[in-house]
Amino acid sequence: MKVILKNKIVDVKEGYARNYLFPYKLAIPATEENIRKLEQRKDEVEKELKEEEKKLENLAKKYDGKSVTIKKEAGEEKKLFGSVTKKEVVKAFRFPSESNVILAAPIKELGEYTVPVKFGRHSATVTVKVVPEENDVLL
Repeated sequence: MKVILKNKIVDVKEGYARNYLFPYKLAIPATEENIRKLEQRKDEVEKELKEEEKKLENLAKKYDGKSVTIKKEAGEEKKLFGSVTKKEVVKAFRFPSESNVILAAPIKELGEYTVPVKFGRHSATVTVKVVPEENDVLL
């Protein structure tokens, strides 16, 4: 007996389909109508995946080469009090997700850093400039 199981058509014994797959809604009969719906759904999913891929490619192009300046308190020898983390980079660039930023370790010194970012299969590089925070002291 042919059934549709997880978006593909497979051949199983009739008893297995009737007693297990159908009652637990793990499969549906491979009728002409169901096969047509499966093909239509595959086309829709493929179209959605292409649109998502295009969106991710555009995001990578949008951010590639961009830079941002982050001000942090620093001590002597350019050492930061604390560090610049992924969260701060995501917030500064307004990335969709923290998983987009590939930062091996938090930034702990002043300077200019090239940070790789990924959007699906597409990647880009951004520049993070860490500068000292100016403290205005009023006397």
